[in-house]
Amino acid sequence: MQSIKNDSPGLWEALHGLNITSLSLDGYKDDGFRLNHTELFWQFLSSLTHLESLSLKVCDIPSLCKALHGMNIDYLSLTLSDKFQDLEENDLDLLSKSLLSLIRMETLKIKVPGDSPGLWEALRGLNITSLSLSSCWRNDGLSVNHVESLSECLTSLKHLKELSIYVGGDNPLLWEALRGLNIKSLSLKYTSGGLTVVHGESLAQSLSSLTRLKSLSICVCEDDCGLWKAFRFLNITNLSLDITRGGLRVNHVETSSKSLSSLAKLETLCIHVSRKSPGLFEALCGLNIKSLGLFLSDWEIGSIVNHAESSSQYILSLNLLETLSIGVDYDIPNLWNALHGLNIKSLSLTLTDCARGVRVNNAESSSHNLVSLNQLETLSIDVDYDIPNLWNALHGLNITSLCLKVRRNGWNHIESISQALVSFTQLETLSLFWDDSVRWEVLRGLNIKSLSLNVCHGAAQKHVEFVSQVLSSLSQLETLSISVDKDSPGLWEALFGLNIKSLKLSGRWFGVLIVNNVESLSNSLSSLTQLETLRIIVRKDTPGLWEALSGLNIKNLCVSDEWNGCE
Repeated sequence: MQSIKNDSPGLWEALHGLNITSLSLDGYKDDGFRLNHTELFWQFLSSLTHLESLSLKVCDIPSLCKALHGMNIDYLSLTLSDKFQDLEENDLDLLSKSLLSLIRMETLKIKVPGDSPGLWEALRGLNITSLSLSSCWRNDGLSVNHVESLSECLTSLKHLKELSIYVGGDNPLLWEALRGLNIKSLSLKYTSGGLTVVHGESLAQSLSSLTRLKSLSICVCEDDCGLWKAFRFLNITNLSLDITRGGLRVNHVETSSKSLSSLAKLETLCIHVSRKSPGLFEALCGLNIKSLGLFLSDWEIGSIVNHAESSSQYILSLNLLETLSIGVDYDIPNLWNALHGLNIKSLSLTLTDCARGVRVNNAESSSHNLVSLNQLETLSIDVDYDIPNLWNALHGLNITSLCLKVRRNGWNHIESISQALVSFTQLETLSLFWDDSVRWEVLRGLNIKSLSLNVCHGAAQKHVEFVSQVLSSLSQLETLSISVDKDSPGLWEALFGLNIKSLKLSGRWFGVLIVNNVESLSNSLSSLTQLETLRIIVRKDTPGLWEALSGLNIKNLCVSDEWNGCE
């Protein structure tokens, strides 16, 4: 999609009345979107009755405010141009009234050219639950000079639960503005890589004052003693650290270890590191966490588990660990060995396109390590390239739940994938995320009870009969959930006559399904003679929808949209 600099009458007329749920209007380069035909723009926005998410970058604040007034959106993202600094008091008052009129808005993201006490006043008293503040300049973070005004603004947001700030550096004024907030989640990010904490004591005082804080996410430049000391003894249950440069160095292991072990209520820890981080596993030793996420980037970090035995010992010391998530983009020779003997119940592996170096050199040895996970119940794999021997290494696991995100290049060994799935004799629940490279044949004959499909609308269009045969072969299937990006009559036809007891249909991207082929869907639904429970997340004004549902012989019916509960 191209950015456009100016509007035109034909543009707004052509877009009038669309059934879209999300809209983004950007400017050209660093300029905001210029409104020359404000009346038509207002009429256009008011015609989008299904709109839920709106992102705007505009110069004309007064026209923007009038257009926004009273909209039923729940998400708003505003990028304010540098002309915002020149706004008069009347314009800021107009902005405040427009934002207050958005009674359904829960999430607000604002990018500003600089610190603005007028803006902070305009945001006061909103009923939002999530707020994100950042600079409109790509490489700059938010600079705060008017700390009292910002502090009063944040304190006035009585329903605020989540706060995310892209900071311009270690700023004691900003840390002061955060004190005493009733938020549950805080994210601090630095736009140019990471945050270096110099004023650790000021940050520590602010963090300790957030008595309701449960989740803390910080992006830092490198292993920073000031940072580690800043979050000691917090009552958080979730901590995420994105260490973008140096990673955890050995000379700070003791400091980091003490800080992590002081978090008595910590249950979930997620660390994203790059470059060599030899002290990572040692810093984690003995933590009472239940969930650990390790996302390791940069080929140099391959040394992190070169000593598989010691790495495994450190992970084994996490006695309460139930969930382990690993994401890599390079080959780690001893990755599989480091997993040996863990008592985890859930394992997630993300091997994305840039991770083409990841290998399973010895399927038998890797399989031995995976089979040793005798408590493992849930396995999740995200892969979009071919990894020889991967599927052979997974053969015979006693998992009950499997989630697969396999994209185009991950299907090269379709026979091995099929054999691996059949070998999971305890498998009951299968979730599949597919693009247009979907290979339905891998499902044939599985003894699963629950199937969740996240597919594109054309996934079954060309092979309706074949897809129908594959789904019918799932003789034990009781629950079927389908998320599709568009209305898919071919997919509805493929559901005909299944013996399922529960069916859920929803949209792939924004939750809400748009159904145009009601007759096709109705025919399939009426053929599901064993169906007891039906849930559809769909637009309630869909023509013919209620007629299609009225004759069903089911016990439980739930029709909802993204705004409302079941009816």
